[in-house]
Amino acid sequence: MKTVCESASAIGATGDGDIVILHDPTSVAEARADIETLHRATSNLKIILVPTSEQLEVYFAEFNNTVAAIIPDGSSAEAFLSAVIMVSEGFTISASISRDAIHKVKPSELVDTGVAEGEPDNRVVASLSDREKKVLQLLALGASNKAIALELGIAEATVKSHLRSSFLKIGCKNRALAAVWASINL
Repeated sequence: MKTVCESASAIGATGDGDIVILHDPTSVAEARADIETLHRATSNLKIILVPTSEQLEVYFAEFNNTVAAIIPDGSSAEAFLSAVIMVSEGFTISASISRDAIHKVKPSELVDTGVAEGEPDNRVVASLSDREKKVLQLLALGASNKAIALELGIAEATVKSHLRSSFLKIGCKNRALAAVWASINL
């Protein structure tokens, strides 16, 4: 189902595994009521909460274990899209991907890398060059290839090359998974 609504009560029928994005609830009480309404309708619903940056810490404290992700309003489009992809692939994001604090919930793609949940894989980290590590760290912050290139003073093609090499070393298939891996390990 693809729907845009003004309130959680207007969403209607949802199915297991559906993703609902709650953007800028005006208060913790409103967000709590919306989340309870949604969970009553479908218990296996994945909710992404998008509070303003002023509300962020309060929302992390209140909803960190209740929703699939909390992404600050104003995050880059790539960071937001990565969060949606990660949630759809089984991740629970316990903090903003731009805050370098993602925790996974047994996604098959990262299980294949041999990374223990939340623990650094020092063997793989050691295999990365310093530049590959920096590129992955910036990726985890939601930076685009162009932004990474500008930050590091290298060509965008070089960023792509570092990412391809890193993906092979860390065993990830895409940017979203590499961002999660980097958040856990770097």
